[in-house]
Amino acid sequence: MIEFIAKYGSNALSVSMILLVIFGAYKWRWTWIWGLFSQILWTVWIFASGEWGFIYMNLFMYVAYTFAHIKWERDRKNAGSKGQHLQQEVADT
Repeated sequence: MIEFIAKYGSNALSVSMILLVIFGAYKWRWTWIWGLFSQILWTVWIFASGEWGFIYMNLFMYVAYTFAHIKWERDRKNAGSKGQHLQQEVADT
């Protein structure tokens, strides 16, 4: 199983990152949560493949996605409390 993840995990990571860019472009509410989920995939792949050079990027992205999500939610709440209309988001259904 570890060899399978090491060999084909990069494909799943590529798809995940493409989706993250698309979600971000449409200002989907859960973009940053998806980013955190993709970092879990990165972590698994790093351990399975032994590509330790990616661990620094991985740790940084955990922090970046966490802060981006917190800021996104704070901005949404502040805009809502001031009566401002938020930009249309992709439906969360």
